[in-house]
Amino acid sequence: MMEKKQTQVRKRTTTSGNIQTNTLLSQKKGRKKHQSQPSFLKAGNRKKKRSRSFVKEISLSVLLGLVLSVLLASFFFTLVTVRGFSMSPTLRDGNVLLVRKTDRLQRFDLAVFSRGENTHVRRVIGLPGDKLQYKDDTLFINNQPLDEKFLVEKVNQSQKNGKNFTEDFSLSMLGEMTVIPDDRYLFLGDNRPYSTDSRHYGLVKEEQIIGIAKVKFLPLNQLQGF
Repeated sequence: MMEKKQTQVRKRTTTSGNIQTNTLLSQKKGRKKHQSQPSFLKAGNRKKKRSRSFVKEISLSVLLGLVLSVLLASFFFTLVTVRGFSMSPTLRDGNVLLVRKTDRLQRFDLAVFSRGENTHVRRVIGLPGDKLQYKDDTLFINNQPLDEKFLVEKVNQSQKNGKNFTEDFSLSMLGEMTVIPDDRYLFLGDNRPYSTDSRHYGLVKEEQIIGIAKVKFLPLNQLQGF
């Protein structure tokens, strides 16, 4: 009996030892497999890490660029909404304009300026130093006739009905002046018979000028550059 028990103990011990040995061998094999990972897989992992880092850098650069662009644009451009019908049909009530900030105006620019708390959009007609007059629907600058091509259709239509599209007008009607003073401008609306403009509130100072309308931005189906 004693011999049988000893034999059984030896078997259990041997079995336990074999299990431990097998476990250790399995662990070593696992480590070897892990350690012996093919070089191309390691290279692939490194490439993935570099790729992720590159994408992250590009994304941050693009975001920073967009923020800087918006900040810079705000210094040079602004959005203005048209109010009223003085510039109809060129501009209509509710149109949104992209305006470049500047006080350097040229004749016939669509200029934006402030009067009190209100912002107006009108066409530049008279510049500093101009002698200006309207006679029989013709604009005279320094005694020379000047075409307003943007009004030709409206003028012809009005004259067919026996009326002038732009009523006769001269600077003397604004006060004792024959020439537009320095740093002053004369603005008129394209809807001449119904526009409220310099004929009513006088010349506009340079310091009141916000800029020039460059794009009719909204509505999108009426997108137009000037």
